[in-house]
Amino acid sequence: YGIAVANLASPIIDKYTVGLTNQYLKQRYALLSGLMVLSIGLTVLPTLASEVAVIPYATYRGEYSSYFSNYDGEPTTLIVDVGVDRSFNIVKIDIISGISSPDYAQTWANQGPSIINTYLSMNVDELLSLDYEIIPQNLNITNASITPKRLLIGLQQAFKDVVVYKGSAQSYACEECYSEDIVDATVYVDSANDKVIGVHWSGTITTGEPYSSIVQGQLEFIQDFYIGETVSDILTNFTPPTYPNFNPNVTDKTATISFNRLHQSLFNALGAYYG
Repeated sequence: YGIAVANLASPIIDKYTVGLTNQYLKQRYALLSGLMVLSIGLTVLPTLASEVAVIPYATYRGEYSSYFSNYDGEPTTLIVDVGVDRSFNIVKIDIISGISSPDYAQTWANQGPSIINTYLSMNVDELLSLDYEIIPQNLNITNASITPKRLLIGLQQAFKDVVVYKGSAQSYACEECYSEDIVDATVYVDSANDKVIGVHWSGTITTGEPYSSIVQGQLEFIQDFYIGETVSDILTNFTPPTYPNFNPNVTDKTATISFNRLHQSLFNALGAYYG
């Protein structure tokens, strides 16, 4: 690309470096180098930036083997890596191999990116609730339904050991408040080892400033505290713990009620884990 742009700009170089071919070499090379650097920056750097835009908190691999429609030979294995954040929102999808048969490769290349983007707007709970036998239109490809079906199953297989639990907690946000606030928790548990691997809170976590800023500033630390813990360890304490980097009852006591609701909603969600 740099050479092509520089060639197109050769008349400009000649105009501003008039003289014998062995004169003004520094100016010629300076202009040529500058144009090459500019063109490379315009073509390469945006690509590099897009490739490092998202760093998942954790990545899970899904695999699914099947035959393509009217496709002879051995079954093809789809391998896909799914990146999630702490709340188990899907933030990255990397298809390693086996997405489509040669007959439909171009079809997937044209329509696949929009399907991937739709999945990237979901969380894992929404992903697992989809039925691969009744795929929504925005996740399907007409006349090439095997490919999006394989993708959905592959994505779900990445979380085959994940169990989703939901709970809530309700309390007054302050002594002067006249209505109770509800916070909801969605907890993702790896059933293979009974460990929490993701937590998402929604609803009325706080009642406004300055409490919102205090809680949001600590929310990732709270998630990291629970992620990796076993369900049984979490259920041993109904009261909120003292987190490694702060104690809600001391350092952030003005938002203690919000921190309490976060823990109690998670505790409530996991209460059904053992039936």
